[in-house]
Amino acid sequence: MAAHDASESTTTAEATYEELLADQSQWFTVEPRKDCPHVTQVAPVLDFELSQPCGDCGHLGENWVCLTCSQVGCSRYVNEHMLQHCQSVEHPIAFSFSDFSYWCFSCNDYVVSPLFKPITKAATTMKFGSIEEEDDASASTSTAAMDVPSLD
Repeated sequence: MAAHDASESTTTAEATYEELLADQSQWFTVEPRKDCPHVTQVAPVLDFELSQPCGDCGHLGENWVCLTCSQVGCSRYVNEHMLQHCQSVEHPIAFSFSDFSYWCFSCNDYVVSPLFKPITKAATTMKFGSIEEEDDASASTSTAAMDVPSLD
């Protein structure tokens, strides 16, 4: 039986890693859309909790909130209830409890907008507590009811 040369396999692994890094044709980035025309349909006041279950199946975890009516539904990778909701009532944009992203079902794309800043701030406070209230346990369980600024 031949002895295994550890330095040889390390060099091969490093070369493979270097080759993967050099071949960027296999890479892609997700660039959220900055010009979504549907951001004007975000409700001026939203009311939700990050711990809220899907309103249809009760799933906890990878849920989304509709930014038009505050309904909570599970992701397309669970039972698709937010997708079904947004398509059936034509509410275009939802916010992810998992990664704090925004998805426009009409544009079929991730979106960003200055209008989303208060939503992200309220969700961050719910999840992590505010800096001023780090010791206040109620900050992570509060309901997000926030005014969303208008584009006017």
